[in-house]
Amino acid sequence: MKLKYLFLVSFFLTACATTQNQSDTNLSNSYNKDVELPEDPHSQAIIDILKVMSIPQIARVAMNKKLAEDETQNLSPEYIQCINEQLTDNQVYALMLPVYKNNIDQESALKLAEFYTGPTGQKISTILKIKLGEPLAQPNITQEDVQAMAKYRPLLQELKKPELKEQAQVAGYNLGIRMGMQCAATGSI
Repeated sequence: MKLKYLFLVSFFLTACATTQNQSDTNLSNSYNKDVELPEDPHSQAIIDILKVMSIPQIARVAMNKKLAEDETQNLSPEYIQCINEQLTDNQVYALMLPVYKNNIDQESALKLAEFYTGPTGQKISTILKIKLGEPLAQPNITQEDVQAMAKYRPLLQELKKPELKEQAQVAGYNLGIRMGMQCAATGSI
């Protein structure tokens, strides 16, 4: 097994992940595709934010781009399919929750969820989806939208904290390694 495969797979998640404290020694049980998400208000607010921001889709696009760019490794279609199948939305949410909870308090998360699930946040979500290649009409940003963004600007800045990004990179790397090892264990490389 080429170690570079594992690092390549892990790289795509560095922009969207969190630390998980799993220490399974059984390789076949080291990755759980069917993740149950917590239902507390803090977690739900963060999940709402991540859904509107299209984080699972962003993770898939980034992963597939990185896998496609690496022409030196001759990655099999089966391996790429294995990785794609393992990355569920709930897996991404579960991975992100600890990082966001560590960096954004419950009150801020609830306010951000309110913003992102409102009309202006939905427009931002549409813009993100357009950037991901979805054929959607560009939303019209109104003066009210600009005012709404100004009202939430301090909270929106919390999503850009360097600590959040650094913690997400570490967690994404860890998940990528586990997913790559799982696919290698099933013979998909």
